[in-house]
Amino acid sequence: MSYDLNVYGSRRLSGEALASLIESMSGLRPVVDTSNGDVTAVSDRLGIRHLFTIDGPFAVEPEDVAGLAIEATPSTVLYSFIAIGTLEEATTAAQGVASRLAVATGGVVVDPQLEDSPIARAPRERPPKPHLHMSWYRRRDGSPDMAEHYLAAAREHFPPAVPARFGTHEPMQGKFPRDDDEAFAELARREPLSSIIFSGPGMSGRISDWTDDFVARVQKIHLRIDPSGLSRARSAAITTFFQEVARRASCDFAAVKLSVSGIPLDVMSRGCWAGMPSEPVWMSWYSTQNAELIRPFLTAGDISEYPEGILHRWSETPTLSTDLPSLIGRTPWVSPDLLATWDPETGDLVDVAARMPESLRPLDPESPKAHAIAARIAANRAKEQRV
Repeated sequence: MSYDLNVYGSRRLSGEALASLIESMSGLRPVVDTSNGDVTAVSDRLGIRHLFTIDGPFAVEPEDVAGLAIEATPSTVLYSFIAIGTLEEATTAAQGVASRLAVATGGVVVDPQLEDSPIARAPRERPPKPHLHMSWYRRRDGSPDMAEHYLAAAREHFPPAVPARFGTHEPMQGKFPRDDDEAFAELARREPLSSIIFSGPGMSGRISDWTDDFVARVQKIHLRIDPSGLSRARSAAITTFFQEVARRASCDFAAVKLSVSGIPLDVMSRGCWAGMPSEPVWMSWYSTQNAELIRPFLTAGDISEYPEGILHRWSETPTLSTDLPSLIGRTPWVSPDLLATWDPETGDLVDVAARMPESLRPLDPESPKAHAIAARIAANRAKEQRV
């Protein structure tokens, strides 16, 4: 016996964006096809048991929805979910991911099991609350200290960002205040190939793996915060905390986005820098190299100068990402040659931005650096085979 759900959307998500959406939900893990980056299923928090499969996105034509209850809803793509068996956990998880995906794709969830119609609009859920999505990016240099910088800045400037629990998988291995701060840094040093996941009241986050043994050139921190319970003083502290992490970790770019969708910024593809985000965000950090390129387009808001780069806010208080284009007054918000080209059908990267700091460009496969990485990978695999 199976339980089916369909999501009809008006736009596609890339495999990376869908995986990030699933990872943001507690207790779920995306199952990714390494050959193409597509999400094929969702598993439990331990990655042991598949809860449901995901097929798509499939192209949808007007005739595909003719006569159905969603005919009036613009639909160009279809995602199909199948939860196997009668396990309540699988059904609940599928419903939760489908609802988030419908918001992210501008679409609707439909339930083929409804008796009164072969396909109908699913019951409306309470509108999702906006969250602050904070992201920091830096070039991988083989150093594990990004986790240490994050925690130190949170302790000093913004305690709500200090996690209660942390680890590389569920159940999480670390816990504050039972453990000291060194346990957080030590976990990062000990697990170069694993992301650190963490959570606390009103927040969750992830620090990506840090080894530079692979072609992925960018390390990232993502933090999701519920801003509803923040006092005015703590809201002001967000800015200090944000720029302190960026400065201490030598970030090339960082962003704070107030959004209900949780769709990650389209600045990376398969771990490499693609270009500036296609849509503006409320607050951004730019390294000195990026600042030279972006400064002419920061025509409103506040700019703060630092030796390591610049901090920019379009408004004093967080502004929804959907409201920023009207505030800025132009589209796109920067010169097109600073933006990557994305396939509108698949969401995949077509080409990186024409202009970016040379140090951020994806590696040429024939470059000495790329050959050195390939040699290290081959050596590591040889060691594994001998064990």
